Amino acid sequence: MPENEIVQKVSLRFAKTGYARFFSHHDLMRLFSRAFRRVGLPVRKTSGFNPHLRMVFPHALGLGIASTCERLEVELADWIRPEKILELVSEAVVPVVQMLECEVLRPVKGGQVARVCEYEAVGWCNQDAVSAAVAEMLTADKLVFHRGKEGERSVDARPYLDRMELRGEVLWMRLLHAPRGAGRPDELCRLLAEKTGNRIEHIIIEKIKMELA
Repeated sequence: MPENEIVQKVSLRFAKTGYARFFSHHDLMRLFSRAFRRVGLPVRKTSGFNPHLRMVFPHALGLGIASTCERLEVELADWIRPEKILELVSEAVVPVVQMLECEVLRPVKGGQVARVCEYEAVGWCNQDAVSAAVAEMLTADKLVFHRGKEGERSVDARPYLDRMELRGEVLWMRLLHAPRGAGRPDELCRLLAEKTGNRIEHIIIEKIKMELA
């Protein structure tokens, strides 16, 4: 077998809640990189002058957003029982994140990507106003947001907003992802907060489901 061949590929599912929601995507990459090295997991490396571990997140979660369904795909150079991988990694990343599952994937290059994500957001007051604003957003032709350090890039999030509804005190939304872009739950919640007099810093967003392709 060629050196550094993909012997095993796994998908690690984990929860990022509590204070861990303020960990950035790069923070998570560093956390798992150090954890894999600490427990001696035989993760394959990239070639070149500055090699990195071969691991990929199907979806980079925004700062401040919690999740109970995050995924991390890892390529290994040796076979290890999935139960053992889950045990080793769990001990190394507790209490920052909670490991939930280790699933074996086909040992091929290239990772899965997110196609649909579902979120819940709590902390809203004045539910009647929120419900009316949700209906207004769903019938709007465009929902334009400005991204970038100085807002130099305009993005219409309406094509990515599949569904949204207020379920009691919980706002539920289903967002679509495409190669050209995706909707961001924090932007939609911020717009909704502005329309209804809510304070965005009181709103807690959590990803509850992710469909991969």
